[in-house]
Amino acid sequence: MKRKVLEISTGILRFDGMSKVLISLIDNAPRDKIEISVLLGKGAIPEFYDELKKRHIRYFEGPDRELDVKHYIPYLRKLLKTHHFDVVHVHGNSATMALDLFIAQTCGVKTRIAHSHNTISKHPRVHAVMKPFLNMVANRPVACGQEAGKFLFNKKFTIVPNCIDVEKFRFNPEAREEERKKLGIGDELLIGNVGRFTYQKNHQFLIRIFDAVLKKEPKAKLLLIGDGELLDEIKKQVSSLGISENVIFYGTSDHVNRLMQAMDCFLLPSKYEGLSVTALEAQAAGLPCIMTDTISRETEKSHLCEFLSESDSLDKWASSVIKMCNRNQDRVQGAEEVVRAGYDMSNLPIVVRKIWS
Repeated sequence: MKRKVLEISTGILRFDGMSKVLISLIDNAPRDKIEISVLLGKGAIPEFYDELKKRHIRYFEGPDRELDVKHYIPYLRKLLKTHHFDVVHVHGNSATMALDLFIAQTCGVKTRIAHSHNTISKHPRVHAVMKPFLNMVANRPVACGQEAGKFLFNKKFTIVPNCIDVEKFRFNPEAREEERKKLGIGDELLIGNVGRFTYQKNHQFLIRIFDAVLKKEPKAKLLLIGDGELLDEIKKQVSSLGISENVIFYGTSDHVNRLMQAMDCFLLPSKYEGLSVTALEAQAAGLPCIMTDTISRETEKSHLCEFLSESDSLDKWASSVIKMCNRNQDRVQGAEEVVRAGYDMSNLPIVVRKIWS
């Protein structure tokens, strides 16, 4: 008989790091032994529904677990009692996952997994209060890395690497030429970023860095891939600086791997990150990565990374970006280093079997 697993997302499912991890777990599950369902705790973007449907994954949509918790609790309890799941696997960034796992415990679910994806919570006080409780109800603690695990757990935890399909991102000179042509890029420096336009991703600071780059390299271009609630604000910032012709707002994309081939470096000045999946992908594409020092150092899986502080001068950031863009290197080596670090998708099936057993 197949083990029944319910994956619960505490955030909106979109093509960010946590969502990519969820899809990779689904893709690497032994489907002859595991039956997976997904509870959308805060919904999903339309494209993500398509991803679940094409994989024949059953999904449930209940009340918003954050905004409508009084209806979410009885909904989850009824769902668990109706379908008799063997495993509840909750993905999140804080100890508020204790809510879902406590309900699972009261419903008799034997395996209760809390999966930590970050090193900071947007609800720090609630997190601090609920952390001891989470450590009581989660009997299988899991994290994307050491720092994310220490942030959430007071006990031993299992690391599930944020594995990526390295081969998909491996440097391809033909793809680079094709994508740069589509973008209208010649021999200019192309700086890239992939991420939602949110406070965490710190696009306002990114634009200030790029403006400083333009003072040294006036022809440079910035490629921004993603959408989000702060998109219009960032567009206004770009316009006010008079650099609109140098910034490409690409929107969301299902071929980020090809767009990364076109870039010369990857700039990620996030306010905070756990182990960044997009930075792993960039390294697999052989891209030099310049990141804030608030991002987990576990993200560094190659020789391609440099960490700076947001308190460093814009001139220092700009000089670093230009230096990294102009590095003469074999970009294929990035993929080899990520594979050696154990972050290729081929390593995931063994871990999946372990945490869901």
